[in-house]
Amino acid sequence: MQPTTAALAESIGVSRRTVLRELPAVEQWMQAAGAHFVRNPGKGLLLDEAPERRDALRTQLNSGDRKELSRAERRQQLLTRLLSEQEPCKTAVLARALGVSESTLSADLDELETKLHPYRVEMFRRPGVGVWLQGDASSYRRVVSALLRSSMPEKELAEVLCGRMPENEIFSTLLDTKTAEKVWAVLQQFEQEEQLHLPDAGFLALAIHCTLTIQQLRQGGDKGSAPRGLRPAGNHAARLVAALNRAFGLTLPPEEAQYLELYLAAYLGAEDPWGSAQEMELRNLEAALIREMEKALHTDLSGYTSLRDDLYCHLRPMLLRVEQNIRTENPQLDTIRTAYPGLWKATRAACDAVQQQFVLPAISDDEAAYLAMHFGAVLEQNAMFRLRLRVVVACPLGMGSSRFLTSRLGNEFPSLQVEGCCSVRELNAADLRRRKIDFIISTVPLELDYPAVCISPSLLEPDRAVLTTRLLWPSL
Repeated sequence: MQPTTAALAESIGVSRRTVLRELPAVEQWMQAAGAHFVRNPGKGLLLDEAPERRDALRTQLNSGDRKELSRAERRQQLLTRLLSEQEPCKTAVLARALGVSESTLSADLDELETKLHPYRVEMFRRPGVGVWLQGDASSYRRVVSALLRSSMPEKELAEVLCGRMPENEIFSTLLDTKTAEKVWAVLQQFEQEEQLHLPDAGFLALAIHCTLTIQQLRQGGDKGSAPRGLRPAGNHAARLVAALNRAFGLTLPPEEAQYLELYLAAYLGAEDPWGSAQEMELRNLEAALIREMEKALHTDLSGYTSLRDDLYCHLRPMLLRVEQNIRTENPQLDTIRTAYPGLWKATRAACDAVQQQFVLPAISDDEAAYLAMHFGAVLEQNAMFRLRLRVVVACPLGMGSSRFLTSRLGNEFPSLQVEGCCSVRELNAADLRRRKIDFIISTVPLELDYPAVCISPSLLEPDRAVLTTRLLWPSL
Protein backbone atom coordinates (compact mmCIF):
# COMPACT_ATOMS: atom_id res chain seq x y z
CA MET A 1 0.00 0.00 0.00
CA GLN A 2 1.30 3.44 -0.97
CA PRO A 3 0.38 6.12 1.63
CA THR A 4 -0.75 9.49 0.31
CA THR A 5 0.74 12.71 1.60
CA ALA A 6 -2.50 13.37 3.52
CA ALA A 7 -2.36 9.94 5.21
CA LEU A 8 1.33 10.34 6.00
CA ALA A 9 0.69 13.82 7.48
CA GLU A 10 -2.07 12.47 9.71
CA SER A 11 0.07 9.56 10.92
CA ILE A 12 2.91 11.80 12.15
CA GLY A 13 0.74 14.70 13.37
CA VAL A 14 1.64 17.42 10.87
CA SER A 15 -0.13 19.16 8.02
CA ARG A 16 -0.12 17.93 4.43
CA ARG A 17 1.58 21.19 3.49
CA THR A 18 4.47 20.33 5.83
CA VAL A 19 4.89 16.91 4.21
CA LEU A 20 4.91 18.45 0.72
CA ARG A 21 7.48 21.02 1.81
CA GLU A 22 9.80 18.38 3.27
CA LEU A 23 9.50 15.85 0.43
CA PRO A 24 12.21 17.38 -1.84
CA ALA A 25 14.77 17.04 0.98
CA VAL A 26 13.64 13.45 1.59
CA GLU A 27 14.04 12.63 -2.11
CA GLN A 28 17.47 14.21 -2.15
CA TRP A 29 18.58 12.11 0.85
CA MET A 30 17.16 8.92 -0.69
CA GLN A 31 18.92 9.62 -3.98
CA ALA A 32 22.25 10.20 -2.20
CA ALA A 33 21.77 6.92 -0.31
CA GLY A 34 21.08 5.05 -3.56
CA ALA A 35 17.46 4.21 -2.63
CA HIS A 36 14.56 4.00 -5.07
CA PHE A 37 11.92 6.44 -3.83
CA VAL A 38 8.84 6.96 -6.02
CA ARG A 39 6.18 9.67 -5.92
CA ASN A 40 3.05 8.69 -7.83
CA PRO A 41 0.66 11.66 -8.16
CA GLY A 42 -2.82 10.55 -7.19
CA LYS A 43 -1.56 7.22 -5.84
CA GLY A 44 0.93 7.89 -3.08
CA LEU A 45 4.54 7.46 -2.00
CA LEU A 46 6.61 4.32 -2.36
CA LEU A 47 10.04 3.27 -1.07
CA ASP A 48 10.73 0.50 -3.59
CA GLU A 49 13.33 -1.48 -1.61
CA ALA A 50 13.51 -4.93 0.00
CA PRO A 51 12.90 -5.17 3.78
CA GLU A 52 16.58 -5.71 4.63
CA ARG A 53 17.51 -2.68 2.52
CA ARG A 54 14.88 -0.62 4.35
CA ASP A 55 16.38 -1.68 7.68
CA ALA A 56 19.83 -0.60 6.46
CA LEU A 57 18.46 2.79 5.38
CA ARG A 58 16.77 3.20 8.76
CA THR A 59 20.04 2.47 10.55
CA GLN A 60 21.90 4.89 8.29
CA LEU A 61 19.33 7.60 8.95
CA ASN A 62 19.35 7.11 12.72
CA SER A 63 23.15 7.04 12.94
CA GLY A 64 23.66 10.19 10.89
CA ASP A 65 25.28 13.15 12.60
CA ARG A 66 22.73 15.65 13.78
CA LYS A 67 23.83 19.21 14.25
CA GLU A 68 23.02 20.40 17.73
CA LEU A 69 21.20 23.71 17.56
CA SER A 70 21.91 26.58 19.89
CA ARG A 71 19.00 27.78 21.98
CA ALA A 72 18.52 30.83 19.72
CA GLU A 73 18.60 28.70 16.54
CA ARG A 74 16.17 26.21 18.05
CA ARG A 75 13.70 28.94 18.96
CA GLN A 76 14.01 30.46 15.50
CA GLN A 77 13.17 27.11 13.93
CA LEU A 78 10.28 26.62 16.35
CA LEU A 79 8.81 30.02 15.52
CA THR A 80 9.27 29.35 11.81
CA ARG A 81 7.32 26.11 12.15
CA LEU A 82 4.48 27.80 14.05
CA LEU A 83 4.26 30.66 11.56
CA SER A 84 4.21 28.38 8.52
CA GLU A 85 1.56 25.94 9.80
CA GLN A 86 -2.13 26.54 9.17
CA GLU A 87 -3.29 24.28 12.01
CA PRO A 88 -2.22 23.37 15.57
CA CYS A 89 1.13 21.58 15.97
CA LYS A 90 1.38 18.70 18.45
CA THR A 91 3.95 19.40 21.17
CA ALA A 92 5.32 15.86 20.94
CA VAL A 93 5.93 16.32 17.21
CA LEU A 94 7.62 19.69 17.75
CA ALA A 95 9.85 18.32 20.51
CA ARG A 96 10.87 15.34 18.36
CA ALA A 97 11.60 17.55 15.34
CA LEU A 98 13.83 19.83 17.43
CA GLY A 99 15.46 16.98 19.36
CA VAL A 100 14.49 18.29 22.81
CA SER A 101 12.34 17.19 25.72
CA GLU A 102 8.79 18.46 26.07
CA SER A 103 9.82 20.44 29.19
CA THR A 104 12.53 22.22 27.15
CA LEU A 105 9.98 22.85 24.40
CA SER A 106 7.61 24.34 26.98
CA ALA A 107 10.33 26.75 28.14
CA ASP A 108 11.01 27.72 24.51
CA LEU A 109 7.30 28.35 23.94
CA ASP A 110 7.12 30.52 27.08
CA GLU A 111 10.00 32.65 25.77
CA LEU A 112 8.46 32.96 22.29
CA GLU A 113 5.09 33.91 23.76
CA THR A 114 6.73 36.83 25.58
CA LYS A 115 8.55 37.97 22.44
CA LEU A 116 5.38 37.77 20.33
CA HIS A 117 3.33 39.96 22.64
CA PRO A 118 4.59 43.35 21.30
CA TYR A 119 3.66 42.23 17.77
CA ARG A 120 0.05 41.49 18.85
CA VAL A 121 0.31 37.83 17.90
CA GLU A 122 -1.16 35.44 20.47
CA MET A 123 0.00 31.91 21.19
CA PHE A 124 -2.54 29.26 22.17
CA ARG A 125 -1.70 25.93 23.81
CA ARG A 126 -4.35 23.28 24.34
CA PRO A 127 -3.65 19.76 25.69
CA GLY A 128 -4.62 17.18 23.12
CA VAL A 129 -4.94 19.84 20.39
CA GLY A 130 -1.51 21.46 20.09
CA VAL A 131 0.08 24.89 19.74
CA TRP A 132 -0.90 27.58 17.27
CA LEU A 133 -0.55 31.33 16.66
CA GLN A 134 -3.28 33.85 16.02
CA GLY A 135 -3.10 37.42 14.78
CA ASP A 136 -4.07 39.57 11.82
CA ALA A 137 -2.11 39.63 8.59
CA SER A 138 -0.19 42.81 9.37
CA SER A 139 0.91 41.39 12.76
CA TYR A 140 2.13 38.22 11.05
CA ARG A 141 4.13 40.30 8.60
CA ARG A 142 5.88 42.15 11.40
CA VAL A 143 6.77 38.92 13.21
CA VAL A 144 8.02 37.21 10.05
CA SER A 145 10.05 40.27 9.08
CA ALA A 146 11.72 40.41 12.50
CA LEU A 147 12.44 36.66 12.44
CA LEU A 148 13.95 36.77 8.94
CA ARG A 149 16.24 39.67 9.71
CA SER A 150 17.43 38.20 13.01
CA SER A 151 18.12 34.77 11.49
CA MET A 152 20.54 35.97 8.81
CA PRO A 153 24.27 36.21 9.63
CA GLU A 154 26.09 39.33 8.48
CA LYS A 155 27.58 37.75 5.35
CA GLU A 156 24.22 36.35 4.30
CA LEU A 157 22.55 39.68 5.02
CA ALA A 158 24.95 41.47 2.66
CA GLU A 159 24.05 39.03 -0.14
CA VAL A 160 20.31 39.43 0.49
CA LEU A 161 20.60 43.21 0.29
CA CYS A 162 22.09 42.74 -3.19
CA GLY A 163 19.13 40.59 -4.23
CA ARG A 164 20.76 37.16 -3.89
CA MET A 165 18.36 34.96 -1.96
CA PRO A 166 20.16 32.78 0.62
CA GLU A 167 19.99 29.02 1.08
CA ASN A 168 18.48 29.64 4.47
CA GLU A 169 15.81 27.22 5.72
CA ILE A 170 13.90 29.92 7.57
CA PHE A 171 14.05 32.27 4.58
CA SER A 172 12.90 29.65 2.07
CA THR A 173 10.11 28.43 4.37
CA LEU A 174 8.54 31.83 4.97
CA LEU A 175 9.26 33.64 1.69
CA ASP A 176 8.61 32.53 -1.87
CA THR A 177 12.02 32.96 -3.51
CA LYS A 178 10.74 33.99 -6.97
CA THR A 179 8.39 36.57 -5.48
CA ALA A 180 11.18 37.93 -3.28
CA GLU A 181 13.61 38.26 -6.19
CA LYS A 182 11.08 40.18 -8.22
CA VAL A 183 10.24 42.49 -5.30
CA TRP A 184 13.95 43.19 -4.75
CA ALA A 185 14.32 44.16 -8.42
CA VAL A 186 11.26 46.44 -8.28
CA LEU A 187 12.57 48.23 -5.18
CA GLN A 188 16.05 48.72 -6.63
CA GLN A 189 14.53 50.20 -9.78
CA PHE A 190 12.24 52.37 -7.63
CA GLU A 191 15.21 53.81 -5.73
CA GLN A 192 16.96 54.71 -8.98
CA GLU A 193 13.92 56.32 -10.58
CA GLU A 194 12.91 58.26 -7.45
CA GLN A 195 16.52 59.18 -6.65
CA LEU A 196 16.10 57.84 -3.14
CA HIS A 197 18.49 55.84 -1.02
CA LEU A 198 16.94 53.77 1.72
CA PRO A 199 19.25 52.64 4.54
CA ASP A 200 19.97 48.92 4.49
CA ALA A 201 17.60 48.23 7.40
CA GLY A 202 14.83 50.18 5.68
CA PHE A 203 15.34 48.50 2.31
CA LEU A 204 15.28 45.03 3.85
CA ALA A 205 12.20 45.78 5.97
CA LEU A 206 10.34 47.22 2.98
CA ALA A 207 11.33 44.34 0.69
CA ILE A 208 10.20 41.70 3.17
CA HIS A 209 6.98 43.61 3.86
CA CYS A 210 6.12 43.82 0.14
CA THR A 211 6.96 40.15 -0.47
CA LEU A 212 4.79 38.99 2.42
CA THR A 213 1.94 41.29 1.37
CA ILE A 214 1.93 39.90 -2.16
CA GLN A 215 2.04 36.33 -0.84
CA GLN A 216 -0.91 37.03 1.46
CA LEU A 217 -2.94 38.66 -1.32
CA ARG A 218 -2.32 35.70 -3.61
CA GLN A 219 -3.50 33.38 -0.84
CA GLY A 220 -6.58 35.52 -0.23
CA GLY A 221 -5.42 36.49 3.25
CA ASP A 222 -7.04 39.30 5.24
CA LYS A 223 -5.11 42.54 4.81
CA GLY A 224 -6.49 44.17 7.93
CA SER A 225 -6.99 47.91 8.22
CA ALA A 226 -4.37 50.57 7.69
CA PRO A 227 -2.70 52.12 10.76
CA ARG A 228 -4.58 55.03 12.27
CA GLY A 229 -3.50 58.61 11.83
CA LEU A 230 -1.90 58.24 8.41
CA ARG A 231 -2.30 60.82 5.69
CA PRO A 232 -3.25 59.82 2.14
CA ALA A 233 -0.31 58.20 0.39
CA GLY A 234 2.19 60.56 -1.20
CA ASN A 235 3.66 60.33 -4.67
CA HIS A 236 6.55 58.03 -3.70
CA ALA A 237 4.28 55.40 -2.19
CA ALA A 238 1.70 55.69 -4.96
CA ARG A 239 4.36 55.14 -7.63
CA LEU A 240 5.79 52.17 -5.74
CA VAL A 241 2.33 50.58 -5.56
CA ALA A 242 1.92 51.12 -9.31
CA ALA A 243 5.31 49.47 -9.97
CA LEU A 244 4.38 46.45 -7.85
CA ASN A 245 0.99 46.19 -9.57
CA ARG A 246 2.69 46.10 -12.97
CA ALA A 247 5.31 43.57 -11.89
CA PHE A 248 2.88 41.09 -10.34
CA GLY A 249 -0.33 41.71 -12.27
CA LEU A 250 -2.14 42.62 -9.05
CA THR A 251 -4.18 45.53 -7.80
CA LEU A 252 -2.98 46.35 -4.34
CA PRO A 253 -5.71 47.87 -2.14
CA PRO A 254 -5.57 51.58 -1.19
CA GLU A 255 -4.59 50.61 2.36
CA GLU A 256 -1.31 49.19 1.04
CA ALA A 257 -0.29 52.59 -0.32
CA GLN A 258 -0.73 53.96 3.20
CA TYR A 259 1.39 51.14 4.62
CA LEU A 260 4.16 51.92 2.14
CA GLU A 261 3.91 55.62 2.91
CA LEU A 262 4.43 54.73 6.55
CA TYR A 263 7.48 52.58 5.80
CA LEU A 264 9.08 55.18 3.56
CA ALA A 265 8.58 57.91 6.16
CA ALA A 266 9.85 55.66 8.95
CA TYR A 267 13.13 54.88 7.18
CA LEU A 268 13.75 57.94 5.05
CA GLY A 269 12.88 60.49 7.71
CA ALA A 270 11.18 62.52 5.03
CA GLU A 271 8.58 65.22 5.60
CA ASP A 272 7.17 65.10 9.11
CA PRO A 273 4.03 62.93 8.87
CA TRP A 274 2.41 64.71 11.82
CA GLY A 275 2.87 68.16 10.32
CA SER A 276 5.09 71.10 11.22
CA ALA A 277 3.06 71.88 14.37
CA GLN A 278 4.85 69.01 16.10
CA GLU A 279 8.36 70.33 15.37
CA MET A 280 8.53 71.99 18.78
CA GLU A 281 7.57 68.76 20.53
CA LEU A 282 10.34 66.91 18.70
CA ARG A 283 12.83 69.63 19.66
CA ASN A 284 11.71 69.33 23.30
CA LEU A 285 12.13 65.56 23.14
CA GLU A 286 15.61 65.89 21.65
CA ALA A 287 16.60 68.42 24.34
CA ALA A 288 15.21 66.18 27.10
CA LEU A 289 17.24 63.22 25.84
CA ILE A 290 20.42 65.30 25.86
CA ARG A 291 19.68 66.55 29.40
CA GLU A 292 19.15 63.01 30.68
CA MET A 293 22.40 61.85 29.06
CA GLU A 294 24.30 64.80 30.53
CA LYS A 295 23.04 63.90 34.01
CA ALA A 296 23.91 60.22 33.62
CA LEU A 297 27.35 60.79 32.09
CA HIS A 298 28.21 63.96 34.05
CA THR A 299 29.19 65.50 30.73
CA ASP A 300 28.31 68.81 29.07
CA LEU A 301 26.84 68.18 25.61
CA SER A 302 25.38 71.64 25.06
CA GLY A 303 28.03 72.75 22.56
CA TYR A 304 27.41 70.05 19.98
CA THR A 305 25.02 71.42 17.35
CA SER A 306 25.56 68.37 15.14
CA LEU A 307 24.25 66.10 17.91
CA ARG A 308 21.04 68.10 18.25
CA ASP A 309 20.42 68.12 14.51
CA ASP A 310 21.25 64.43 14.07
CA LEU A 311 18.96 63.46 16.96
CA TYR A 312 16.12 65.58 15.57
CA CYS A 313 16.39 63.87 12.17
CA HIS A 314 16.60 60.43 13.80
CA LEU A 315 13.69 60.97 16.21
CA ARG A 316 11.07 61.69 13.52
CA PRO A 317 11.24 58.27 11.82
CA MET A 318 11.99 56.56 15.14
CA LEU A 319 8.76 57.83 16.69
CA LEU A 320 6.85 56.67 13.63
CA ARG A 321 8.28 53.19 14.06
CA VAL A 322 7.51 53.21 17.78
CA GLU A 323 3.95 54.50 17.42
CA GLN A 324 3.07 52.17 14.54
CA ASN A 325 4.87 49.18 16.12
CA ILE A 326 7.34 48.76 13.25
CA ARG A 327 10.02 46.66 14.90
CA THR A 328 13.60 47.18 13.79
CA GLU A 329 16.64 45.12 14.75
CA ASN A 330 19.95 46.78 15.62
CA PRO A 331 22.88 44.43 14.85
CA GLN A 332 25.11 46.46 17.20
CA LEU A 333 22.87 46.04 20.25
CA ASP A 334 24.89 43.27 21.92
CA THR A 335 28.18 45.05 21.18
CA ILE A 336 26.96 48.28 22.76
CA ARG A 337 25.65 46.44 25.81
CA THR A 338 28.90 44.57 26.45
CA ALA A 339 31.63 46.89 25.14
CA TYR A 340 30.08 50.19 26.33
CA PRO A 341 28.05 49.32 29.44
CA GLY A 342 28.20 52.88 30.81
CA LEU A 343 26.91 54.41 27.59
CA TRP A 344 24.21 51.74 27.31
CA LYS A 345 23.02 52.18 30.90
CA ALA A 346 22.80 55.94 30.47
CA THR A 347 20.94 55.73 27.14
CA ARG A 348 18.48 53.11 28.36
CA ALA A 349 17.72 55.24 31.43
CA ALA A 350 17.32 58.38 29.28
CA CYS A 351 14.86 56.60 26.96
CA ASP A 352 12.80 55.39 29.91
CA ALA A 353 12.74 58.89 31.38
CA VAL A 354 11.58 60.66 28.19
CA GLN A 355 9.11 57.87 27.46
CA GLN A 356 7.39 58.59 30.77
CA GLN A 357 7.72 62.37 30.48
CA PHE A 358 6.27 62.58 26.95
CA VAL A 359 3.83 59.64 27.35
CA LEU A 360 5.40 57.68 24.47
CA PRO A 361 4.97 54.01 23.55
CA ALA A 362 7.75 51.75 24.77
CA ILE A 363 11.16 52.45 23.17
CA SER A 364 12.75 49.08 22.41
CA ASP A 365 16.36 48.20 23.21
CA ASP A 366 17.12 48.16 19.48
CA GLU A 367 15.92 51.76 19.09
CA ALA A 368 17.71 52.81 22.27
CA ALA A 369 20.94 51.33 20.91
CA TYR A 370 20.65 53.51 17.79
CA LEU A 371 20.38 56.56 20.04
CA ALA A 372 23.39 55.34 22.03
CA MET A 373 25.39 55.24 18.80
CA HIS A 374 24.59 58.93 18.16
CA PHE A 375 25.82 59.92 21.61
CA GLY A 376 28.82 57.57 21.46
CA ALA A 377 29.91 58.97 18.10
CA VAL A 378 29.92 62.55 19.41
CA LEU A 379 31.72 61.61 22.61
CA GLU A 380 34.39 59.66 20.76
CA GLN A 381 34.94 62.22 18.00
CA ASN A 382 35.26 65.11 20.43
CA ALA A 383 37.08 63.36 23.27
CA MET A 384 40.46 64.92 22.43
CA PHE A 385 39.04 68.45 22.55
CA ARG A 386 36.47 67.95 25.30
CA LEU A 387 38.64 66.26 27.92
CA ARG A 388 41.81 67.28 29.69
CA LEU A 389 42.17 64.76 32.47
CA ARG A 390 44.86 65.09 35.13
CA VAL A 391 46.55 61.79 35.97
CA VAL A 392 49.60 60.43 37.76
CA VAL A 393 51.48 57.34 36.66
CA ALA A 394 52.47 54.80 39.30
CA CYS A 395 54.83 51.92 38.55
CA PRO A 396 56.69 49.66 41.04
CA LEU A 397 59.35 48.79 38.47
CA GLY A 398 61.23 52.07 38.73
CA MET A 399 61.13 55.58 37.32
CA GLY A 400 62.49 54.41 33.97
CA SER A 401 59.42 52.31 33.35
CA SER A 402 57.14 55.11 34.54
CA ARG A 403 58.73 57.67 32.22
CA PHE A 404 58.61 55.26 29.28
CA LEU A 405 54.89 54.68 29.86
CA THR A 406 54.30 58.43 30.35
CA SER A 407 55.94 59.13 26.99
CA ARG A 408 53.72 56.61 25.22
CA LEU A 409 50.62 57.97 26.91
CA GLY A 410 51.49 61.47 25.76
CA ASN A 411 51.87 60.33 22.16
CA GLU A 412 48.70 58.21 22.00
CA PHE A 413 46.37 60.06 24.40
CA PRO A 414 47.03 63.80 24.13
CA SER A 415 43.93 64.52 26.24
CA LEU A 416 45.75 63.08 29.26
CA GLN A 417 47.75 65.56 31.29
CA VAL A 418 50.33 63.54 33.26
CA GLU A 419 51.03 65.42 36.49
CA GLY A 420 53.92 63.23 37.55
CA CYS A 421 55.31 59.74 38.13
CA CYS A 422 55.73 57.99 41.45
CA SER A 423 56.07 54.62 43.07
CA VAL A 424 53.03 52.80 44.38
CA ARG A 425 54.15 53.34 47.96
CA GLU A 426 54.18 57.13 47.48
CA LEU A 427 50.52 57.33 46.53
CA ASN A 428 48.39 59.32 48.97
CA ALA A 429 44.65 59.82 48.42
CA ALA A 430 44.44 63.13 50.30
CA ASP A 431 47.35 64.57 48.35
CA LEU A 432 45.82 63.40 45.05
CA ARG A 433 42.49 65.05 45.86
CA ARG A 434 44.26 68.27 46.83
CA ARG A 435 46.06 68.26 43.46
CA LYS A 436 42.73 67.54 41.67
CA ILE A 437 44.02 64.38 40.03
CA ASP A 438 41.22 62.69 38.06
CA PHE A 439 42.60 59.18 38.31
CA ILE A 440 45.75 57.07 38.66
CA ILE A 441 47.28 55.03 35.86
CA SER A 442 49.03 52.10 37.50
CA THR A 443 50.79 49.02 36.20
CA VAL A 444 49.68 46.93 39.23
CA PRO A 445 46.32 46.62 41.03
CA LEU A 446 45.95 49.17 43.85
CA GLU A 447 44.27 48.95 47.23
CA LEU A 448 44.05 52.73 47.50
CA ASP A 449 40.55 54.24 47.71
CA TYR A 450 40.97 56.42 44.63
CA PRO A 451 39.88 56.15 40.95
CA ALA A 452 42.50 54.14 39.09
CA VAL A 453 43.13 52.25 35.85
CA CYS A 454 45.44 49.24 35.79
CA ILE A 455 47.28 48.66 32.49
CA SER A 456 50.38 46.95 31.17
CA PRO A 457 53.64 48.98 30.97
CA SER A 458 53.75 47.93 27.29
CA LEU A 459 50.41 49.66 26.61
CA LEU A 460 48.85 46.78 24.66
CA GLU A 461 45.64 46.99 22.66
CA PRO A 462 43.38 45.95 25.59
CA ASP A 463 45.03 48.68 27.68
CA ARG A 464 44.22 51.27 25.02
CA ALA A 465 40.59 50.13 25.07
CA VAL A 466 40.43 50.51 28.85
CA LEU A 467 41.89 54.02 28.68
CA THR A 468 39.60 55.04 25.83
CA THR A 469 36.56 53.98 27.85
CA ARG A 470 37.77 55.97 30.86
CA LEU A 471 38.38 59.03 28.66
CA LEU A 472 34.90 58.88 27.17
CA TRP A 473 33.10 58.33 30.46
CA PRO A 474 35.44 59.35 33.29
CA SER A 475 32.75 59.19 35.97
CA LEU A 476 31.58 55.62 35.24
